[in-house]
Amino acid sequence: MGAGAGWRPKEITEEALRLFVLNDFKLPKGLERAHWPHSRRETMRELIERDWGDSEWWDWLEDRDYTVLSTRAENRDEKTFEGLLKFSIPLESNLFRGKRVGFVYGESEKRFLKSLALENKLL
Repeated sequence: MGAGAGWRPKEITEEALRLFVLNDFKLPKGLERAHWPHSRRETMRELIERDWGDSEWWDWLEDRDYTVLSTRAENRDEKTFEGLLKFSIPLESNLFRGKRVGFVYGESEKRFLKSLALENKLL
């Protein structure tokens, strides 16, 4: 269930960025959209159990509808996720738009990641 943002990533972990670098900026395997700081499980539980007035639930859900591009291992380790180095993905750039499964990865995303890797001395 993706609200308005469709689980668009607003950050990428350093390790996920390294994965792109190692794969010559081709879409790598082992990459996921992590629901952070609130897991989908936590979000759905609160959505179902909370007593909502009118349509306030929609704004609440939309605020939580963003993700972080991460490696599969990082996404599975919820205890250390907060401490990971993450880089911002500007939402106004409309990058990594959500699809039913996964996200869009094209030339705009590739250019952004190359620039980010250069800025952070990963290239």
